[in-house]
Amino acid sequence: MTRQGMFLLTVFTVFLMAGMDIFARFATSVLAANPPLYASFALFISACVLLIVAGPGPLGVRTLRDVYTWLYGILQVLFGIVEAYVFSLITATEGNLLFRFSIPLVLITGLIIFGRRPDRNDIILNLIVLAALGYIAYTLPENVRLIALLGVFVACIFYVLRNVVAEMHPTSNASEGVRDQCRVTGFVMLVTSFIFMGAYSLVGYVLDTSAPNHGFSSLPTLAAFTNTAVLITAALSGIFIIAPAKYLYFYLARKINSDNYTIIATFVPFFTLALEWPLGYLGILNTTTINFDDLLAGSIIIGAAIGMAIYRSKEKEK
Repeated sequence: MTRQGMFLLTVFTVFLMAGMDIFARFATSVLAANPPLYASFALFISACVLLIVAGPGPLGVRTLRDVYTWLYGILQVLFGIVEAYVFSLITATEGNLLFRFSIPLVLITGLIIFGRRPDRNDIILNLIVLAALGYIAYTLPENVRLIALLGVFVACIFYVLRNVVAEMHPTSNASEGVRDQCRVTGFVMLVTSFIFMGAYSLVGYVLDTSAPNHGFSSLPTLAAFTNTAVLITAALSGIFIIAPAKYLYFYLARKINSDNYTIIATFVPFFTLALEWPLGYLGILNTTTINFDDLLAGSIIIGAAIGMAIYRSKEKEK
């Protein structure tokens, strides 16, 4: 694929990622969806879609046996759960800006795991990113600031480790063609989402029937499994947003390393804002906490990320 084609494909992937976050925030803040249940069900539906598109073929059993499949699946579900919880506390735009904490984290993991030594420019630009993130964190509502930041930190750890696993996934790297990649991606997502959703649902069902006042608010109640609006929203997200986004994610992970992918994902907050702002104007989502300072700090983060991308591109050409 040409460089221009790869760029357009990456932009489309970023747009889909923003759509995933909007769906998650709508489900958790408007429909009062249980974040873990919503995330797991949406991933399960998207996995089924990819496997239907792929049909029977090679790499299926090999994917199931691959330890990287299980690692990625666990990290993906954990990230999706924490991400959905964060979006229930703050706007998707604010959350996406704060998730750029993954940029300095990926620099550290790149050094530890792949031996990619950062130079002075990388360090300076990452310090700029951290300063901008600190300011965004300071502007968050005080009543949710601490718990939201803790969620962001945990989610970023899962996110960075997930990207590393995707880059190293041997079965994904061995896949050739659209159907093979769909099959591998589908099995990767199906494995953990199915097991997690089954175990999670069973625990929630047992506690809700045997001890209705168990006090574990994070576990789903019986009503959560019959909330048609939530299930439909998760299904729509899984079919039209998550399935193509995850396919392209694994495809890009083979073409560009996890460091560069994380930098590209920096643009997600502005795509999110473009989708979230009209919904706020219509009164569907609350966007009153988004302010000019957030956008300015976000612009600084994206500017630093662009600087990293340009610098690395020039170094690669040399």
